[in-house]
Amino acid sequence: MPRPTTLSYAMNKKTDKLLKASRDKESSLLILLPVGLITALLWSYFVSNLNRYLDGWIKSFTYDNIALSLTIPDKICFMLLLPASFVFGIVYVTWNKRDEKFKKYKMEVLDILEVDVCEHRSPCSCKDEYCKWIEEEEKVDLL
Repeated sequence: MPRPTTLSYAMNKKTDKLLKASRDKESSLLILLPVGLITALLWSYFVSNLNRYLDGWIKSFTYDNIALSLTIPDKICFMLLLPASFVFGIVYVTWNKRDEKFKKYKMEVLDILEVDVCEHRSPCSCKDEYCKWIEEEEKVDLL
């Protein structure tokens, strides 16, 4: 199903912006999911071993010769935990901004759909054709 050709100029421009915002949001989500998974795994490893870390740190303060000995996975986890959390925060903020932009354009398109969607100025099926096209072809959930 091709893009409806009788859309008004405003509707065409808002549709282009909506489609771009939708693609940007999807690409951000593709980055957010693996970064979030890696960060969650690092935090779960840290939290699951927290009791051992605390016992070692307390012993290192109470006895002179006993120090906390970190294994190689522990050292790797500590070195990656904060940078991964920071990167996840940045990616989440970026995704959230793009999601808000998508929602804004979606509301603007819905507002235009209520007023005048095409050049006909008389009863027609352009609104329905547009909704079908954007949902089926472009995979954007408008309604």
